[in-house]
Amino acid sequence: FYEKELAIEKERQTISTNIHDELGGTLSGIRLMAEITGRKYAENAQIKDELETMHSSVSNLTQKLREVIWSLSNENNLLENLLDYLLRRGRDMFVNSSVVFNGQLPEFIPVVRVNGEKRRHIYQAVKEALSNVRELSNATQVSLRFIIDGEWLKVTITDNRKNIDSGTLANEQNMKNMKDRVQDVNGTIEVKIEKGVSVNFLIPLQSTIGRL
Repeated sequence: FYEKELAIEKERQTISTNIHDELGGTLSGIRLMAEITGRKYAENAQIKDELETMHSSVSNLTQKLREVIWSLSNENNLLENLLDYLLRRGRDMFVNSSVVFNGQLPEFIPVVRVNGEKRRHIYQAVKEALSNVRELSNATQVSLRFIIDGEWLKVTITDNRKNIDSGTLANEQNMKNMKDRVQDVNGTIEVKIEKGVSVNFLIPLQSTIGRL
């Protein structure tokens, strides 16, 4: 069993490296060409708009590619890597937003291995909750917090949106998508409405040698 798992991890690492080397370089080249051509035709509004749209699309695709590479890479198999990545991506999401982002890592993070598939599910659930705050709410502040309590990891996304309609909230939060993601890692989701909205993911952890 252990040898089979090592073989799978090695194959995933190979795929990650190939994607990075081949597709990553191609997308970077396309984005650079769009920038150069945009400067060349800066006075042509239509061409400029089309190139800006292409540049934005390539940038979004590049970010998604980076997320795939991150989930495949064996170098990111620890819980510490996952939490750090979630915090960094959370900050990135609100750089050009009117919403102020606050995030904090726990003082102590146990040595727990989290494989790529599980990391991807957790990341997508957190990303969805943060995206809803950025795109679908009138919030001005959002926080991302991690609490490790024994064998459990609690991830909390809290915002200060006002005039909340609980009926609309279920749709805004895309609850089914987040529930599916969290259930895939044997976790649960809870949404609270108080002075804003709090989305809480409760995810089980295993021992030091275990895997989620």
